[in-house]
Amino acid sequence: MTALAGIGVLVALVLGTGLDAVRDALAPVGWGIVPIVLSHALAVLLDVVAWRLLFIGPAPSLGALFGMRWIGEGVNNLLPVAQIGGELARVRLAMLSGVETSRAAATVLADVTFGALTQMVFALIGVGLLLAAHEVGSVVPVVSGLLLFGSGIFAFYWIQRGRGFGVLWRWVSAVLPKQDWAARLGGMGSFQTELDRIYADRRAAGWSCFWRLAGWFAGAAEIWLCLWFLGVPARWTDAIILESLSQAGRSAAFTVPGAIGVQEAGFVAIGLVLGLDPSTALALGLIRRARDLALGLPALAVWSAIEARRSGAVGQDGAR
Repeated sequence: MTALAGIGVLVALVLGTGLDAVRDALAPVGWGIVPIVLSHALAVLLDVVAWRLLFIGPAPSLGALFGMRWIGEGVNNLLPVAQIGGELARVRLAMLSGVETSRAAATVLADVTFGALTQMVFALIGVGLLLAAHEVGSVVPVVSGLLLFGSGIFAFYWIQRGRGFGVLWRWVSAVLPKQDWAARLGGMGSFQTELDRIYADRRAAGWSCFWRLAGWFAGAAEIWLCLWFLGVPARWTDAIILESLSQAGRSAAFTVPGAIGVQEAGFVAIGLVLGLDPSTALALGLIRRARDLALGLPALAVWSAIEARRSGAVGQDGAR
């Protein structure tokens, strides 16, 4: 239902802006879409460096983790999984690579937490730059939303560190007893131990947050590159504002698959404040959507092949 609503918003935006205007705005890009898509590899790599720091002891190679992250992003961007399915896919792929289940789950959970924390910092930077360089109306809704988001991050962290996680664990086990989650994660104690070890290593956690924040700024570099190919002389600060606030809006719309419609509307709304033509701002959102498809579809195909190969191997072992 939310996907249909999002598609409706996207169609309304395109028709309201004008098909010809959007097409003309996209025309200068041409083959520039290729370097735009490939430039996302930097953001993924920085996120992978951040994730790998959370493995206490032996860890998969950067290349292996890059593939897991790529597939996880594809799942979150293209499937109706409320931005959770991609993280579960990362856990599963890490398990298939030989990482213990409890360790794989703990590193992904901590990575998600640090990702949310650094995204809030990035969004605050974007709001600060917006207020410093542009005349805007009331920012109370934006600031209130960020405060609410920050409260949610704190609560999420508290649950992981306190008794709340044990309560949540027992509730999940009671609701889904057939899945035997405790056994899958090596028991609550093992999982909690791995999580505590990650948070206790403040140096690794600090560097992980640093690289995560660098990954958000790499996304802003993508926006700047998109605007350059669109023929718009944008400032670096405007690229940060566009990326930080559009990503915040995308996270808020986690129930909408791929934030379809929401992402594009966010670019148009923020672009208007920055003085961008609506057709250019919408073209920017459509380029980002094309990037998600160009990277996400192959990622889903690779994941499907991995699962099919594993199922075939299990079937052959069972037949012996």
